[in-house]
Amino acid sequence: MRTEGDLQDKLLNKMHVDENGCWIWEGSRCRNYGTLYHKGLTIGAHRLSYEAFNGPIAKGLLVCHSCDVPSCINPDHLWLGTQKENMQDCSKKGRGNHSAETKRKIRIARTGKPRGTYKKTIDLGYQ
Repeated sequence: MRTEGDLQDKLLNKMHVDENGCWIWEGSRCRNYGTLYHKGLTIGAHRLSYEAFNGPIAKGLLVCHSCDVPSCINPDHLWLGTQKENMQDCSKKGRGNHSAETKRKIRIARTGKPRGTYKKTIDLGYQ
């Protein structure tokens, strides 16, 4: 029989900690949110992390990110809220349609590097 400790281990084995303390999910993703197969369903890794480390999620509540990094599964960065509360948090932080700071955090979470440090320019000598 599986325990919550098994789920915690499963989550901890598929993440790394970034410079902001985010636990960045390294498994599969959908729209930048980590996902994994659990009990016959594909579930958000952040939701499973919240449940594994903090406890049950009441019906109708979202698991929101205080860090604004969708791939983060750090239970200390996750909080429960309604859709309205999540949208108010979004607006308050200026991250509707992804602000520049949120885009920077997402880019670093994905690549481990800030913008412009991972592209290579090739000069082929054409005129």
